[in-house]
Amino acid sequence: MTTDLGKVFVGLLSKAKDILKSRKPVKVAEVLTEYLQIFRPDDFILKKQFTVVKAITQTFGKWPSTYGNAVFFDSNYVLEDLVQMITSNVITAMKRNAFDEK
Repeated sequence: MTTDLGKVFVGLLSKAKDILKSRKPVKVAEVLTEYLQIFRPDDFILKKQFTVVKAITQTFGKWPSTYGNAVFFDSNYVLEDLVQMITSNVITAMKRNAFDEK
């Protein structure tokens, strides 16, 4: 994945260089508009497979039983998982738009 990310990063820099070649002031909105065009709604759907380690039969007041099913995530890994999912989706979007080939 790091090689793919490197190619994508080079592609992004190449795109930014093309935008800045005009030597006129560039608005942030123009840059964002240019980059956001490559994304589709499904690029914002984050997917990750998890393994159920243990079922909890009694919540002991952690959350109301009226909620029904509940999920517990270890906070030590949530941010890492989010970054991994976002990175994967960005790489997919960039490859789809040939940013890794420029």
